[in-house]
Amino acid sequence: MVGPHGRLKALRFRGQRELRKRHAPDLVIDQTLYWKVIASADEAWFFAGMLNSHAMTDAITPFNPKGAFGERHIHALPYRLMPAFDASNEDHLRIGLLAREASGIVGTMVAADAYLNDPTRPLHIRRGRVREALVETEVAQELEQLCAAALGTTVLGEETEELEVDQDNA
Repeated sequence: MVGPHGRLKALRFRGQRELRKRHAPDLVIDQTLYWKVIASADEAWFFAGMLNSHAMTDAITPFNPKGAFGERHIHALPYRLMPAFDASNEDHLRIGLLAREASGIVGTMVAADAYLNDPTRPLHIRRGRVREALVETEVAQELEQLCAAALGTTVLGEETEELEVDQDNA
C-alpha cells in the first residue's frame, strides 16, 4: 500500500475485517484472495507483468486441475513457478516497466470506450476486448517475450515445433 508522501508501507493486520475497516471499507474479499507484501514498486510491477502474461498461463496450465466447468483453482500455482524478483536483473526491471506501460495503455483504452468503461457489461467480454487490443502493441509483445524467457514457455502466437525422431537412430 502506498502511504503518505508516496512511500510504500507494509501492512500488518489480523484478517479481512481489519483490512476492510482500516484500509478499504468497500473491499469485498472471498476465500480465494491471495496477497503478498511487496518491497518496492519495481517488484510489484514485475509481479503484475508476470501474473498477467500468456507465458504464465502456459506455465501453469499443465498443473491446473480441470473440473466439470473447465480449468479451475489456479490459486498459488503462479507463485510456485515464478522466479523471485531480482532488482539487479535487467529483464525483471524491464518486465516491471513494460507492465506499468501496459497498464497505462489499458487505462487510456478503457477511458475512451464507453462499453469497456461500463461495469454493468460482462467482464469476460470487456477483458477479452482489452486483451485483443493490447496483444497488438509492441509493449505487450516485448513483455510476453521477457515473461516467456523467465518462465521457459512459448510466446503468445508462437507455434511450438514438433521434434521429428529418426526411428532408425533413436
